[in-house]
Amino acid sequence: MRDSGISVLGRVSWGTHVCAFYDSASDMLEILIPYFRSGLENNEKCIWICSGSLGTREAEDALKAAMPDAGRYFSSGQMTVLPYDEFYVDTWGGFCSQRPINQWKNLLDQALSQGYAGLRVTGDTSWIDPSIWESFCEYERNLYGAINHERVLVVCCYPRQGAWVPDVIQVLGTHQCALVRREHGWEAISWGGQRERYLESLIDGIAEGVLVTDETGRILAANHSALNYFGVDTLIDLGHNICALGRRFSLRTESGGAALSIPALFDGIGTARRQRWFVTNEKDGCTLDLLVHIRELEDASLSSKRYLVLMQDLTAVRSMERARDRAVRILAHELRNPLQILKAVIPLIEDSHSAANLRRYVAALKKQVDSLSELTEDLLLAFRTGSDSLSMSPRLIDISRLVAACVEWLKTLSDHEIITLYRPDLEVPVYVDESRIRQILTNIFANAVKYTPSDRRIWIDIRSLGGRVLIRVEDEGIGIPEGENDLIFHPFFRASNSSLASTEGMGLGLYISRQLARLHGGDLWAEDRHGGGTVMTLSLPLYARGMSGQAYGRASAGSGTR
Repeated sequence: MRDSGISVLGRVSWGTHVCAFYDSASDMLEILIPYFRSGLENNEKCIWICSGSLGTREAEDALKAAMPDAGRYFSSGQMTVLPYDEFYVDTWGGFCSQRPINQWKNLLDQALSQGYAGLRVTGDTSWIDPSIWESFCEYERNLYGAINHERVLVVCCYPRQGAWVPDVIQVLGTHQCALVRREHGWEAISWGGQRERYLESLIDGIAEGVLVTDETGRILAANHSALNYFGVDTLIDLGHNICALGRRFSLRTESGGAALSIPALFDGIGTARRQRWFVTNEKDGCTLDLLVHIRELEDASLSSKRYLVLMQDLTAVRSMERARDRAVRILAHELRNPLQILKAVIPLIEDSHSAANLRRYVAALKKQVDSLSELTEDLLLAFRTGSDSLSMSPRLIDISRLVAACVEWLKTLSDHEIITLYRPDLEVPVYVDESRIRQILTNIFANAVKYTPSDRRIWIDIRSLGGRVLIRVEDEGIGIPEGENDLIFHPFFRASNSSLASTEGMGLGLYISRQLARLHGGDLWAEDRHGGGTVMTLSLPLYARGMSGQAYGRASAGSGTR
């Protein structure tokens, strides 16, 4: 038996093949740092295959930050970090399922000949294109059989969201156990008698609505998106059978039918046929237009058939299209203003013979050029944070010192009464990219000033709670209109009362800030303050030595307004 280093997994036997479903780079680090630490300390050869979610440099830096002596393992060759294209992809850029199997066998033989106890490996699958998914599944099935009696441990990392999301059902069929991130931490779930709970845990990470049913239509699992579509909170509220949805939620089909039947539901499984459902949401009474595709789950270990019902909210798609059109109008407006001023000032410069006038005109030009430069930078940063295309430079810092520095900066900008509630000697360690976190703090602090009259107060507090640090900015400002607390974090959205504060902006600042927070393993949200105003909270993981609590992501941020 070997110590996996992963607390929820414990000791495992050689040949163990585990999958881990992650939402961010920090999720992977929470699993992989202790996993590799244990392997290195127990004389195992360790191989870490990285892809877009976490680069090789970031992986090396994270391991060195968690293990002061990690350098010697890299120098000796016991620890190796490789990009995916040096391992999985052949010379012509293609993928063959047998190639990595042969690679693992050769690496195991080398490790044993060098005196290592065995081989401990991981591979991140975020590089996979849907076109090679079936080939990769074949590789996973072959790997499962190839290492069953070998001195190898494998953790395969799969993204739960992003440009490519794996078919979780196929992933489950090729692994002995799954590691799943829950609100309270990680869970290790194995097959024995827990299949439906297992499915429910995993489908929660899928953005579309998902139901799992048996051949009689009995609903076995539903993810949060599906529950939200119907306006209910639990599976019990949804009902026991899919056919009852028609009566309960005024569901009608595209053909006008007012009920669902098993033959109609499961007819044509495996084809490209789609269904359209029009569902009344129980909470707000709105009717949703859902595009529905049903497929059979292929797993020989199941005693009866299971069906996956995938639902895409076309109402939300149309809403996104409207938001896109609105964003284009905002962008055109933001670009037009400085360009018109530039066009007006240039002829004045050409006709001016006064040095004083020239200086004034040049100052006006500089202001508009700076405005355009800032606008361009915000747009680039918004794109990069949303696509995980920016690298980070994380290090261990005291977040309370950074907050204090931002507070001092804030006091130079305004006449507001700014009250700090945390202790001056408070020390709160976090593992973050300091410049990115400074951008988040700068944005939410500046927003508190912009949307709060000068005779009102702003409070700033730092709290530790459940392994996380919470930085709260509370103001007595104009507040956020009802129903817009989450919308203000959407790109190009500005609160409907923002004109009351006479501020300009494209509505990118909070979007960028939330993306940054989440790519650090944290979050950013807004709440109404009792008595009026807003409470903005930034959450980040606390750093804990020996626990691999570091968090970092792959994004950046820029200025903006809510």
